Amino acid sequence: MQPRMGGVEIREDPHLVTELHGYSDNRPALACGQRSKSRSAARAARRAKRGHPQRVTWVLPQTTAYSLDGGRTLIMHPAIARKLKEEAEKCRN
Repeated sequence: MQPRMGGVEIREDPHLVTELHGYSDNRPALACGQRSKSRSAARAARRAKRGHPQRVTWVLPQTTAYSLDGGRTLIMHPAIARKLKEEAEKCRN
């Protein structure tokens, strides 16, 4: 049986991720300090268009939840489900 929250079934799917390719220091907050190995963002983007492999890729959880059965079942990444449960606990207290 799947965990329920307020009558809504929550299913966790670890495959709900987004891949971001970064070329500069303008990286997302969850990137954990990774830096590009390129001299400049423009040069890296130009080389990526030509097919040269880039060395910086971030895999981040999707922040969206998908709804099934008219909203009775939500499918989301485990990290997002954990945050939702933490927020629900704060509201209960």
